[in-house]
Amino acid sequence: MAVKIHEGIEVYGIQIYSTGIDVLSVSGVPGPIIEVAPIESLVAVDDPNTGMPLTVVSINGIDVSGLILGSSIADQAEAMDDFVLDNVYAGDIDGVILTAFAQPVTTIFVLEKDGNDSGMLRPLDAHGLPLGGWINFTTSDQSVWTFPAPGSWPIGAMAITSEVSVYGLEISSGGIDPMSVSAVPTP
Repeated sequence: MAVKIHEGIEVYGIQIYSTGIDVLSVSGVPGPIIEVAPIESLVAVDDPNTGMPLTVVSINGIDVSGLILGSSIADQAEAMDDFVLDNVYAGDIDGVILTAFAQPVTTIFVLEKDGNDSGMLRPLDAHGLPLGGWINFTTSDQSVWTFPAPGSWPIGAMAITSEVSVYGLEISSGGIDPMSVSAVPTP
């Protein structure tokens, strides 16, 4: 349940930072508003004759022309803000990766090198603030895809779906290495 605090602004959770104040209880703070699951299909192609690297064509049957890319804060963030799945991947900064989208989205796809990492996820609002609680993800939440492209790695792929439109994603993991993060815009 959301609490409307101003026209068009709904609050789904609260985060409290204590500076010596004893908090006895907080009620009405919802848990996660997202779910994570392995993606069902991933199509990517390369062309050694033209030098085109392994590039995503569709995810879960959605052509990349129907997806948007985010803007990320990570080590080598540019590596995850595209559809290219070559030997370059992003890394976390102090265990955190943030990705923001220019418009609201309902489904986020994370393609990760090897599909062997776990951690926590939570969605972000239009101001980059957390929406709802954290949700854990593990290797079982990722489907693993392999491609015959030279030098390519197995790719772990997960879909994060939200009950409401979100504007970004925070990933907390001490080792995740995203190769691409994209999303389905809210209609």
